[in-house]
Amino acid sequence: MLPRRGGHVLQSWAWGELKGRFGWRVERLGLDSASAQVLYRPLPGGLGSIAYVPKGPLLDWDDGQAIRDWVAAIRPLVRRSGPSASRSSQTWRIVRPG
Repeated sequence: MLPRRGGHVLQSWAWGELKGRFGWRVERLGLDSASAQVLYRPLPGGLGSIAYVPKGPLLDWDDGQAIRDWVAAIRPLVRRSGPSASRSSQTWRIVRPG
């Protein structure tokens, strides 16, 4: 992955390489404003596959344009791979007005 301040070890290149040795397929997406490692794994019983972005994507969640760019870039990547389910384990920050 692209080195980014505050990135989680589960978004590291080494983590993707390790997961690849255990049956996960790895795709990496890098934009100027965001990056992510997407892991794909077949589900048991031929039920399809799952796309997983562990502790990612890495982007500035206060930057609306960065979020829009990320969604525009990841959508066709995941659709092309055709997972039955997708998941991101990003730690979300809740901001309450006032």
